[in-house]
Amino acid sequence: MSRANQQLDKNIQGFSDEVVEKFYEYVWHGNIRELQNVIKRAVLLSQGDEVSLKSLPSEIIYPQHEVATTTASEAVTVVSNGVNLKDASQNAEKTTIINTLKKAGYNKTKAAKLLNIDRKTLYNKLKAYEINF
Repeated sequence: MSRANQQLDKNIQGFSDEVVEKFYEYVWHGNIRELQNVIKRAVLLSQGDEVSLKSLPSEIIYPQHEVATTTASEAVTVVSNGVNLKDASQNAEKTTIINTLKKAGYNKTKAAKLLNIDRKTLYNKLKAYEINF
């Protein structure tokens, strides 16, 4: 943070507790460079004395690996119980949609963004899978 403060001529004092929690939860694929880039961006975008959640990129706040990990294990269970591949795929997709909706606080626009699909596509899938929230 001190390096980012110096480079950007800022004086951010620290991170909010929520930011620290998100940093611990996130899987840092890029290791230290990714962390440095996220911190520099957050320092640049911060307007107060500390970095808040709104200064973090959405992939840190809503990590995709959480959704994929949950549904992958459930899909393996479905396949191992003798269900054909098409049914297993549909079950995994339905479970992913439900889990993502929960993580997005049932906000369909946010869920569609997290799923990297168009909002209309999400609505069509909700209807097809008879998911009602």
